[in-house]
Formats: sequence, structure tokens, C-alpha cells
Amino acid sequence: AGVELDSKGMADLVAVTSNRLNVFGISDVNVRTISDLEGNNFLLVEVAGITTEDLRELVGQQGKFEAKIGNDTVFIGGERDITSICRNDATCAGVESCQPSSAGGYYCNFRFSVYLSEDAAERHSKITQNLSFDPTNSQYLSEKLRLVLDDKEVDSLYIGADLKGRVTTQIQISGSGSGSTQEEAYNDAKNSMNKLQTILITGSLPYKLEIVKLDSASPVLGKEFTKNLIYLGLVVFVIVCILLFIKYKKIKITSAVVLT
Repeated sequence: AGVELDSKGMADLVAVTSNRLNVFGISDVNVRTISDLEGNNFLLVEVAGITTEDLRELVGQQGKFEAKIGNDTVFIGGERDITSICRNDATCAGVESCQPSSAGGYYCNFRFSVYLSEDAAERHSKITQNLSFDPTNSQYLSEKLRLVLDDKEVDSLYIGADLKGRVTTQIQISGSGSGSTQEEAYNDAKNSMNKLQTILITGSLPYKLEIVKLDSASPVLGKEFTKNLIYLGLVVFVIVCILLFIKYKKIKITSAVVLT
């Protein structure tokens, strides 16, 4: 069945699809929404250096997100395990505590909350119960929480020692960003936070995209089109110059008009 999306839902879909393609290392990605004359909205995806079949597979698949501790899956993306993600509430998400770095420059920390179902919380409790504390830093557990998208690890996060064996439906994901200036560090932290949030949303999309149309242009065709466009421009330029000369019948006046 079709799913109606509001403007925020479409914006999330654009961000999710862009991030999904970027995660797979595809360059020159352009994702945007377009509308037809009947007011129907579509997602337009333009990429370079990929076959139509690969694009169909990447865009057409709903995606699989997993959060793992070791080889055990704590929760997966989707309504079954993730009830919601804090994004626009300063009380549970944001960039904070920007400080000078000992290596030079600045770093800023970010954090946001992820709300789990009861089953996922129980699973998290059982897995962390058997973990030891990190020998180098007792504030964390010995294993990290690994974020895996379509069987590819995209990030790993420390697990606070206070979460050992604890049943909690709310976990906090944190990280940092760095830069030569405080503004650069803040922007880097914000971008990293948005990326992680987008990855979680990628897994939690409750619908599958239907590909309505898929077109491709080969590199040879693109080069031929560019060459023909240049030739056409030269021909038009020559024609305009000839028509101006016929009108003014003087080289100097014709040259001045062409130059202008």
C-alpha cells in the first residue's frame, strides 16, 4: 500500500537516500523531490559512475540496520525495536561542551537519545550483563556498540559502564567533532550527529520505494552531446556575426557589437 508523506517526511527521505548512496561510496549524488502536473511528488535520484542495476538494487531495497555488541544484535532499525529518535529537542539532542584540543584546534561533543522497545531493552540488558569493564577506562564497557547498515559497519560507539545489565528503553548515543576553529568543530560535530541520526532513520523507514522510471546515459553519449553542443554554439556565433555584418556592412561596427 502507498504511504503519504508530509514535507518533513519527504525531507527525511531525501536525506536518508543521499546518505545511503554516500555510505556505499558513490560520488556525484543528487537527490531531490519533483512534482508532476497532478501534484504527485516523486524522488529524483541522479548519480554518476554506477550501473542501472546497481542503482535499482541500492534505491529499491528498504535497507537493513543493526546495532551490535560483538556478534550479538541488540536492536535493528524499524518500528519493532526503535520507537523514536530525538532530533529537534534540545533536552535530548544537541552539540555541547566545545573545548580547545591538546593537539591544537577545538573539539565539540554531541549526544542524542534513541528510544527502544521493551524487547530490545531486555536484549540489551542480557548482552551487556556478560561484558567486563574497559581496562583502559572503567567508565565504559569492554565492547562497543557497532552500527551496521546493510552488513557494512558505519560507526562504533562506547557503552557507558552504568548500562551494564540494565534494562532501559532509552540509550544515549554520543560522539564528537573537531576543527581548527570552534565554529569548524561545532559544524563537524553537528554533521556527525545528523549523519548518525540519518543512519538510524534509514533502518527505521517503514516503507519500500517503488522505482517508477530508470534511465541511463553512457559516458560516450555524454561526451558526444557535449561536443555537438560546442559545435552548435560555434555555428550560431558565426551566423550571428554574418547577420550583423550584413546589417552594418562595416567590420569595426560589427566587431564592436559582437564584443559587446
